[in-house]
Amino acid sequence: MIASRWTFSAVFCIAVVLFIHGSSVAQDDLKIQSESMVIDESSGNIKFHGNVTLRKDSITISCDDLTLFSSESEPDSIARVIALGNVVFMMEDDSIHSERAEFDLENSRVVLTGKTLFKRGTESISATRIIYNLDTGTASFSGSVDAVISTRPE
Repeated sequence: MIASRWTFSAVFCIAVVLFIHGSSVAQDDLKIQSESMVIDESSGNIKFHGNVTLRKDSITISCDDLTLFSSESEPDSIARVIALGNVVFMMEDDSIHSERAEFDLENSRVVLTGKTLFKRGTESISATRIIYNLDTGTASFSGSVDAVISTRPE
């Protein structure tokens, strides 16, 4: 079934959210490199700027800017993450590219916007906006959707 080939997008988004959220599934520490970092103790937010690279286990996220927003109800946990500019997620042979990625962990939603591209091998899906609901496992692609799907059996 063609749809099952694109399950990687759902799995990939979930892996990214678990990666950022610090789930016990992951074994390695979160490693972040950037040109600068600002911690706002009053809000609990942390902003990384310039050539940001996040690494945990087999996942790498790179972008121009990354902000981690604390949860108001649980100040020690991350409620939301926003990655801006040249956002690239890499996991094994899969990649996701976008201009902006927002992970709303409290509402179980990932929103990718601006020249977004999911890629696996020779197959790809691009769109202007992708919304992925972590609870339902539903991905919605909108705005100039372009899909390249192999017709060869796996």
